[in-house]
Order: sequence, then structure tokens, then C-alpha cells
Amino acid sequence: MARFYCPLPLAAGGEVDLPEAVAHHLFVVRMQPGDALTLFDGTGGEWRAELADVAKRRARPSCPDA
Repeated sequence: MARFYCPLPLAAGGEVDLPEAVAHHLFVVRMQPGDALTLFDGTGGEWRAELADVAKRRARPSCPDA
């Protein structure tokens, strides 16, 4: 499962726009809506998420169990 740094606050059932650099990386590696990924915040927090939307400069995962 792909793992990405996300400095933004996450909440169960929520969605967040990822930083542009992360969104671009997801686009380059051709991740698609529905793909699973793990987001971590650098302080020990880690959340499983599902990619809801991805474009060249924007990505939005949903965090069902954040």
C-alpha cells in the first residue's frame, strides 16, 4: 500500500485536499479513485484512506477510519 506524508488534520469520515506535491506524485504514479493509501502526519499518527479524486495538481482522499 502506498504511504504518503499529510501534515493536515484528518478525521474519520472526512476528506481533505492533499498538498499539491503529494497530489502530483499520486498523479504521476497513476493512482486512481478507489485506490487504497496510507497517510501519516509525522507525529506517529497514521490513517488508511481511499483516494476519492485525483488530478495533476489536486487529490482528495477519504479517511473512513482516521
